[in-house]
Amino acid sequence: MLYPLRLHVHNVVSPPAHTPLSGRIPGCQSTNHSECYGELWVCENCGKTVCFAEGTDNHPELCDDCWVQRYAQENEDAHNEMRRS
Repeated sequence: MLYPLRLHVHNVVSPPAHTPLSGRIPGCQSTNHSECYGELWVCENCGKTVCFAEGTDNHPELCDDCWVQRYAQENEDAHNEMRRS
Protein backbone atom coordinates (compact mmCIF):
# COMPACT_ATOMS: atom_id res chain seq x y z
CA MET A 1 0.00 0.00 0.00
CA LEU A 2 1.38 3.43 -0.91
CA TYR A 3 0.88 6.48 1.26
CA PRO A 4 1.28 10.13 0.33
CA LEU A 5 4.69 11.58 1.11
CA ARG A 6 4.66 14.13 3.90
CA LEU A 7 7.59 16.45 3.27
CA HIS A 8 7.27 18.95 6.10
CA VAL A 9 6.50 17.59 9.52
CA HIS A 10 5.81 19.98 12.36
CA ASN A 11 5.57 19.16 16.04
CA VAL A 12 6.37 15.45 15.75
CA VAL A 13 5.57 13.51 18.90
CA SER A 14 7.70 10.58 20.04
CA PRO A 15 6.19 7.38 18.65
CA PRO A 16 4.64 4.91 21.06
CA ALA A 17 6.72 1.94 22.19
CA HIS A 18 4.64 -0.39 20.00
CA THR A 19 3.08 0.76 16.75
CA PRO A 20 0.48 -1.69 15.41
CA LEU A 21 0.81 -2.90 11.82
CA SER A 22 -2.78 -1.85 11.15
CA GLY A 23 -5.51 0.00 12.97
CA ARG A 24 -5.02 2.89 15.34
CA ILE A 25 -1.78 4.22 16.82
CA PRO A 26 -2.21 4.69 20.58
CA GLY A 27 -2.51 8.43 21.21
CA CYS A 28 -3.91 9.42 17.80
CA GLN A 29 -6.89 11.71 18.45
CA SER A 30 -8.21 11.86 14.89
CA THR A 31 -11.88 11.16 14.30
CA ASN A 32 -11.43 11.30 10.51
CA HIS A 33 -9.86 7.90 9.82
CA SER A 34 -9.75 4.38 11.20
CA GLU A 35 -6.29 3.34 9.97
CA CYS A 36 -3.21 5.15 11.27
CA TYR A 37 0.27 5.31 9.79
CA GLY A 38 3.50 7.22 10.28
CA GLU A 39 4.31 9.19 13.38
CA LEU A 40 2.15 11.27 15.67
CA TRP A 41 2.32 15.05 15.36
CA VAL A 42 0.54 17.99 17.00
CA CYS A 43 -1.70 20.41 15.08
CA GLU A 44 -0.37 23.95 15.51
CA ASN A 45 -3.89 25.38 15.62
CA CYS A 46 -5.86 23.14 18.00
CA GLY A 47 -3.16 21.06 19.69
CA LYS A 48 -4.74 17.72 18.74
CA THR A 49 -2.29 14.80 18.37
CA VAL A 50 -2.81 12.96 15.09
CA CYS A 51 -0.89 10.60 12.79
CA PHE A 52 0.24 11.09 9.19
CA ALA A 53 -3.22 10.10 7.92
CA GLU A 54 -4.11 13.73 8.72
CA GLY A 55 -2.69 16.86 7.15
CA THR A 56 -2.35 18.40 3.71
CA ASP A 57 0.48 19.46 1.44
CA ASN A 58 -0.48 23.13 1.44
CA HIS A 59 -0.75 23.43 5.25
CA PRO A 60 1.06 20.49 6.86
CA GLU A 61 0.86 22.18 10.26
CA LEU A 62 -2.95 21.82 10.37
CA CYS A 63 -5.01 18.72 11.15
CA ASP A 64 -7.87 17.92 8.77
CA ASP A 65 -10.49 19.57 10.99
CA CYS A 66 -8.54 22.84 11.26
CA TRP A 67 -7.78 22.83 7.53
CA VAL A 68 -11.50 22.49 6.76
CA GLN A 69 -12.37 25.30 9.18
CA ARG A 70 -9.76 27.58 7.64
CA TYR A 71 -10.82 26.99 4.05
CA ALA A 72 -14.54 26.96 4.79
CA GLN A 73 -14.13 30.45 6.30
CA GLU A 74 -11.98 31.65 3.38
CA ASN A 75 -14.55 30.34 0.87
CA GLU A 76 -17.38 31.99 2.78
CA ASP A 77 -15.45 35.30 2.90
CA ALA A 78 -14.75 35.12 -0.85
CA HIS A 79 -18.40 34.35 -1.59
CA ASN A 80 -19.57 37.29 0.54
CA GLU A 81 -17.07 39.59 -1.17
CA MET A 82 -18.38 38.53 -4.59
CA ARG A 83 -21.97 39.20 -3.49
CA ARG A 84 -21.02 42.73 -2.37
CA SER A 85 -19.38 43.56 -5.72
